[in-house]
Amino acid sequence: MDWLSRITVRAKLMLLLLVFSVGMVGVSLAGWMALSRTVSTAQSLVESEVAAVRTLGEIRAGVGNMRRFEKDMFLNLSYEEDLERYRISWKQQADGIRTAMAGIEDGLADQERAALQTMREGIANYEKVVETILVGISRGEVNDPWRANQLLEPSKADIRAADAALASVAESVNQRVDQAVAGMAELQRQALAWLLAGAASALGASLGLGYLIAQRVATPLQRAVQVIERVASGDLSQAVIHRGTDETARLLAGVAAMQGSLS
Repeated sequence: MDWLSRITVRAKLMLLLLVFSVGMVGVSLAGWMALSRTVSTAQSLVESEVAAVRTLGEIRAGVGNMRRFEKDMFLNLSYEEDLERYRISWKQQADGIRTAMAGIEDGLADQERAALQTMREGIANYEKVVETILVGISRGEVNDPWRANQLLEPSKADIRAADAALASVAESVNQRVDQAVAGMAELQRQALAWLLAGAASALGASLGLGYLIAQRVATPLQRAVQVIERVASGDLSQAVIHRGTDETARLLAGVAAMQGSLS
């Protein structure tokens, strides 16, 4: 570290400030990058997996509403206005389910899309049976709820298949959500480790350089004080050793010159 003796005290202090500033900038940059990665991962999680979970919940609710309106239609098949009102509500739920399934399909994995297709087919088959029953009601061929439920019986297997497919998709998506959350937690731990390591490195470099600068400034000054005190007491025999070209080295050189002149 003899090069420290060849630069001025001002330059030494500026170097210390530069090292500290670079360290702080590095820590800040690492923190910003970690934050950006965390925000990006969180946005991806919210836009895909969390949105899919919410949509799957809406689909599940829609299927439940379809079954409820189906029962309401058959219980009120003798009342034309009520039947039509419940039919419209039932149809709206069916349309909403198809729209929701189409909306999340692109974000699903292959096996999830296959299960979604199974669900789509089950819902479509169920709709065909219900529509057929409604035609029978309008023609007077189906006159009581028991007959309607009897005709609906074959489609219950399709509904069960759709429910099973929906549960399969939901379980798979929930697993991906759990994995993404675990990934974010790991990312947070890594970011914290990098920040701590960066802060420790910056602090260590600043303290180390500060100690060296203090030594390069304080030690020559102490030596100069000792020489001056000896000269004041009349002792001109001790050689004054100085190295470098900074202010403290020039001070020792001046003291040496003064001692030589006095001698």
